[in-house]
Amino acid sequence: MSAIGCPDSFAVQLGIDFAFAVQKSAHVELGPIEELAYRKSSYRASSWSGEHHIDKVIRVYHGPVVYEDQSGVLGSVEDVVDSSMVPKGWFTKKKRFSGEREYRFAVSTLGKPRKDTFELRISDDLRMLTAKA
Repeated sequence: MSAIGCPDSFAVQLGIDFAFAVQKSAHVELGPIEELAYRKSSYRASSWSGEHHIDKVIRVYHGPVVYEDQSGVLGSVEDVVDSSMVPKGWFTKKKRFSGEREYRFAVSTLGKPRKDTFELRISDDLRMLTAKA
């Protein structure tokens, strides 16, 4: 367990570390839709002139775990994902674990992982965000 003073800053740095570590060809299998998304993607930034292709798409979700024992029928999109389109299952546990007061981070990218496990080295920048908490 680590104390995190600013979850937003931690999430940003986690995304940066993940983007530096993941290699599309080695870690992710891109399907035709993902390949098309990368080919069609471009962005403009004041640091560069013109358009550039996006090398990676990374999303970091974070929030407190919701503790509930109710299960039932999934009647709408809101039953599956929250308002940010984050799958609720990533942040839900049974009430018997409510004493843990857990906060989670989930990182995703386009495509299907080539392996079940991806090991991410904790950067000094990420570690510093827990040292000050």
